[in-house]
Amino acid sequence: MSSGETHKTCDALKTSEHDAPESENLLEKAPTVFLEYSDCLFLTIISTLRSMSNESLKRKQSAEDTDNKRECVLKIVTWNINRQKQIKIQDAVNRLSQSHPDVIFLQETCIGVGQKIELVGWTAFYTQYNNKEKGAAILVKNKQQLKFKLYNQEVDRNGRYVVVQCELLGRCYTLVCMYNHQKDTKTLDLLSPFLQTMTVGTLVIGGDFNTTFSLNDRAKIVPPSTDLLRYREEETGKKQKNPQHQKTKTIVARFTRSLQLADVFRRNKMEKSDGSIDQTWFTYRMNKKVTKTVNGKQTKSDETILSRLDYFFMPEEYMNSVVDCCVLEINDNDHSPLLLKLDSAPLREEKQVETQHEWEAKDQKRINAVEIVAAIQSLQLRDIVKRDDKLSSYKKLQAEEIDDLKWDYNQYLQLDETARQNKRNYKKLDPEKFKTADHDKHHYFFKVEYLILATILLWRLEDWGQKGKTNRKKTQSETPKHSLALRSKDCLLKTDIEWTQLKRCIEQKLQGHPFVTDFDILEEMLDRGTTPEKRMLRKGCPLTHILPKLHQKYNRQEYHLEEEFFTDEEESDSDEYDPSSYDESD
Repeated sequence: MSSGETHKTCDALKTSEHDAPESENLLEKAPTVFLEYSDCLFLTIISTLRSMSNESLKRKQSAEDTDNKRECVLKIVTWNINRQKQIKIQDAVNRLSQSHPDVIFLQETCIGVGQKIELVGWTAFYTQYNNKEKGAAILVKNKQQLKFKLYNQEVDRNGRYVVVQCELLGRCYTLVCMYNHQKDTKTLDLLSPFLQTMTVGTLVIGGDFNTTFSLNDRAKIVPPSTDLLRYREEETGKKQKNPQHQKTKTIVARFTRSLQLADVFRRNKMEKSDGSIDQTWFTYRMNKKVTKTVNGKQTKSDETILSRLDYFFMPEEYMNSVVDCCVLEINDNDHSPLLLKLDSAPLREEKQVETQHEWEAKDQKRINAVEIVAAIQSLQLRDIVKRDDKLSSYKKLQAEEIDDLKWDYNQYLQLDETARQNKRNYKKLDPEKFKTADHDKHHYFFKVEYLILATILLWRLEDWGQKGKTNRKKTQSETPKHSLALRSKDCLLKTDIEWTQLKRCIEQKLQGHPFVTDFDILEEMLDRGTTPEKRMLRKGCPLTHILPKLHQKYNRQEYHLEEEFFTDEEESDSDEYDPSSYDESD
């Protein structure tokens, strides 16, 4: 029976009682009619539900695709918060909440030793240096969708950078937060070797670099006008240049060239617009009063100086991951935040990272891998005795080797003298032979692990702290009584210095630095001299050059210099230098 006949039969069932014979006839057919009608109705309902289900699935799939796209976009913000303390750090995070960042780079955090960044909902990696200057921090949002996994972190003891190697949204990243002080000429050169060899996944560098790269990066506004006055359009026709910017620019340009880095904001801005410049181009704003002479009269006026000092840098091969890069409008600080959006879809060819040691966010290590890699690359094979081939192995810069060495150095510096002799605490370093050295007529040949640590301590002595004041005034005619130049090719020059005096000189050189105690290890690293209170400096050690100079500069007492001559017979009798053989009567 067709559906038309079914409806007709159903209508017939509703006829009046005077059609009884016909009604009785229909009642006899009712069971069959109702069954066929039910089947038809069921099929109609099923068809309707099926079409609704398909539409729902399509909407759900579209929503899932949108969510997947949204989840694969990683948002990173960099912001110089201008020496704001911890309560201001929380305030800064709150102000950025409207942009929903996943990762935040902060500069000039000014977190001193013993202070902490404790933010609800965030994992913080940060420097502890001084509560009045410098400081860098990387904050990672604690949310399940990010799938955050920490591989490694490198925190600078001088408050200049933080490096976090991690996994976010299923993709590996090396995140670098950088505060490049305008007078700092060495930190970027220190970072470059590490990032060239130890970067995992996508490299993202962000921070305040305190320089500009072109005339488009500087402008000013002269009230009452609100128009931008670019420096190349000034009436004088002269290019206004900040000398310090020019010096820093050379250093930053060398750094970006060594890693083939692209200026993300400039590239994104130029590609998505006509290249015109407005106030959204700049990240730094400074108001100042300017005195000008017009027709022989001096007038004062207000000016607003605009600069682009904050940057995101990424390697060229990863620029296709950039979704957007823009300046956020937060104008109550001299620096404005810079937002970077990245397509963080996992890469098929990306390798999984394996770590030997579990580093936690709270770990603040005394020696980091950035310094270790730079020190290894600076050492020459000729500086090592031929039978010690460890430097060749270290020169390959395998992550496992560097990680083990970092572990050993921090164990060596943190443990007491008794615990240092326990070989079970170390992976690569032999505490019993750490400071032993072979020698010939001209040099001592130290263990490679000793040279790496000595080189790191040398660089810190050169870079850390202020110049300080000496204990006495020098005259132009004054010349040192003892020259420290190693003149003779046939002699070994040894410098015998009182440890307490040397320690006092180091403290004066690094006056005010929170980690001056890191150099206490020198008391054990340097061999004993003529008395237990003195320490011996030997030719071939990187520290032999700088420590006597510090002693001479900050202490009036003269050195005790000795020259020891080795004969062929003496060289054949002993392979290692024995401090007890040193005799003042030689």
